[in-house]
Amino acid sequence: MKKIAAAMILTLFTAGFALALDFEVSGEVKTGFYSERRQVNDDVFTTTKIHNNDGDSGSNEGRFRFAMSLTDEFFGLKARFSQKEFRPDNHFQVDLFYVYGNLLNNQLKISAGLLDDNSPWGTGGPELIQTVETDRMNEMILGIRTEWKPAFIPGLNVGFVLNRFDERPTPPTDHWERFYDILLDSVLGIAYEHEYFAFRFSYRFDTEADWGFTGNEGSRFVYRVEERILGKILPGMQIWANGYRFGINATHEENEDFQNWVHILYDPETFMAGLDIRYINTIKHGVQSVRLRPSFMYRFFNNFLNLGLIFELDFGVGGSKLFDDTFYSYWALRPYLRVNINNSAYAAIFYNYQVGAFEGFTPSKDQTTHWLNLRLCYSF
Repeated sequence: MKKIAAAMILTLFTAGFALALDFEVSGEVKTGFYSERRQVNDDVFTTTKIHNNDGDSGSNEGRFRFAMSLTDEFFGLKARFSQKEFRPDNHFQVDLFYVYGNLLNNQLKISAGLLDDNSPWGTGGPELIQTVETDRMNEMILGIRTEWKPAFIPGLNVGFVLNRFDERPTPPTDHWERFYDILLDSVLGIAYEHEYFAFRFSYRFDTEADWGFTGNEGSRFVYRVEERILGKILPGMQIWANGYRFGINATHEENEDFQNWVHILYDPETFMAGLDIRYINTIKHGVQSVRLRPSFMYRFFNNFLNLGLIFELDFGVGGSKLFDDTFYSYWALRPYLRVNINNSAYAAIFYNYQVGAFEGFTPSKDQTTHWLNLRLCYSF
C-alpha cells in the first residue's frame, strides 16, 4: 500500500510539474454500478456493487480506475491505478507506471517501469487486450522496453523487452545467472503500419527453471492483423483479427490456452454494425468453442445519444459439444443506452439477459442471468 500511495503522490506531483512546463496531460476516470440476479436450477444469487464491466477496465473489470499520461515532444509518463473489488484486503493497486523517452529524432523509444497493455506489439482491443510483457505481479519496476522506428522504413517498429523473470526454486547464485534468466524471459516484438494493412506480433520466451509446482509456464505470443483497403472503398468498413497462444512447451497442460478473435466492423457517421467471432481452445480441458456476437448501434442528435443492441451466442465445436440436448453453451441479449457529453464524458446503461453459462471450464445450461450495469467515464 505504501508503494501505491507513493506512486499516486509522485504521479500527481509530476502532473503539476508537467503543467508548469507545458506538458500535455490526458487521462480518464472510470467507475460504475452493477446489479445481478443469477438463478441456477432453484438457487438464486444476487449481487450489487460498484463495478464497471466494460471489458476495458482491467482484469476482473474493476470498481474504479484512474489513468493519466503526460507527454511532450521527447519525454512522457503513463500511470494507471485501479481497485478491482471492494474488500478489506483489496486496496488500490498500480496497473502500470512507467516513463519513456524519444531519442534520435523519434527513431528510438525507451520505456522503463511497470509495463502493461500499452504495448506497441500487443493485441489491442476492442474485446481482447493481451500483452506478453508482464506477469502482472504488481512490481513497480517490471521491465525495460526498447523500440526502434527507423526513418527509412516508415511504419516499422521492432524491439525487445528485458522483462521481470520467473523465479527459480533456488535463487540465482550470481549476477550472470540472474542476467541469463532475464534474457530467457525477454520479449521480442515487431509491428508495421501501412496504408493498406497493419500487423503486430510479440513473443515471450520462458526458462525451464520457473518457480512453483507447475514447472515452466511455457512461451507465449500475441498478435493483431488488420486490413485497411475496404475502408477506402466503403468508408467505415474494416476487418481485423487478434489472438494469443499461451503455454507453448509448458510442463503442464493447465498453462496452455489458445484464443482468436475476428472482427468485422462497419462504422460510418450515423450508425455502427459489427460481427465478432471468437474461437477458444482450452487444451487441458479439451473444450473448443465458438462465440458469435453481432451488434448494432445508432447515433442520435449528433452522437449525443447512442442506442445499441448486442446478441451473443457461444457453442461447442467438433468433439467438444457441451450439452447433448442443446447446441449452445449460452446465449445473451444486451440492449444499451449511452449519453455522450462534449466528447469528454459518458454515462451508459447496459442490460443483459443470458440463458446458460460458460464460466471457466464449468458450463451450465440450467442458469439464467439478469444484470444491469451503469458505466461512468470522464476523460481529460
